Amino acid sequence: ALTENCLYTKDAWVVFLQHLKENGILTFSRWYDLKDPAEIYRVAALAKSSLEELGIINPRLHIALARYIWPGGTLGVGTILVKRTPFSENDLATLRQVCKDLEFELVLSPDSTMDENFISILRSRDGNYNVKGLLANINPPTDDKPFFFYFAHVKDFFKKNLTDPGAVILRNLFLIILMLGWIFIMVLLL
Repeated sequence: ALTENCLYTKDAWVVFLQHLKENGILTFSRWYDLKDPAEIYRVAALAKSSLEELGIINPRLHIALARYIWPGGTLGVGTILVKRTPFSENDLATLRQVCKDLEFELVLSPDSTMDENFISILRSRDGNYNVKGLLANINPPTDDKPFFFYFAHVKDFFKKNLTDPGAVILRNLFLIILMLGWIFIMVLLL
């Protein structure tokens, strides 16, 4: 959870997008879990904030997301496509055909969505990308905080129902070290 990953930061994505040719597409694939879609939501927030950093006023016209969920399950892969220029009708027709051929679902495009939370993310203002009802922090990482896989809010770190497994391990490790430190100091004093 606390491994730095500079590949998934707003600063890096701005550089990637700046290096694209006029019709180039930046694409990333991440796990897509229907039960806990925080990772793919964070990727969408990252795309939006990066496009806004480049001065793009309506990022939705520049983002598409397709997913494949393995049959009978809730886990799959989501692939986001981000362009500096808006997706054309020809681009979208090609994307729809590829999704149909590969049995993917087009979850988000400039003119449709299968998950309204993506619309909420793309409409968010003031850097607050959190989705109502989602406990995870999906705000985009930056080079100053490059922890893409850390989804817990700092204020929730000591709550009993912490959902981020990395944060649970860190919290428990902290408590164990605190307890052992106290025991060893008390033994020496006695």
